[in-house]
Amino acid sequence: MPNSVRTISTELVDQLSQGLEKTFFIAEFKNVQQSIVRGRMDRKMKQRLLVGTQEGQQIKAKRRIAKTMRKKEKKTEKVMQFMMNRPAA
Repeated sequence: MPNSVRTISTELVDQLSQGLEKTFFIAEFKNVQQSIVRGRMDRKMKQRLLVGTQEGQQIKAKRRIAKTMRKKEKKTEKVMQFMMNRPAA
């Protein structure tokens, strides 16, 4: 990917800000930024509250199992890669 997300978003913000009054743009930008932060905080808080419940424990166990599986697959892949690249004796 030649352009990073940050570069693209910066270009988008620059384009949108050209036609707007600076103070209005800054105020709106801050409002959007704050709403994003609030949304993240709300999701984080819901997740923390959910951890104590039985449903939360089940979700946590599923994540743990998935992580273990990913680690096993990665290790298997490394071993296979090593076996394939190993010089013949």
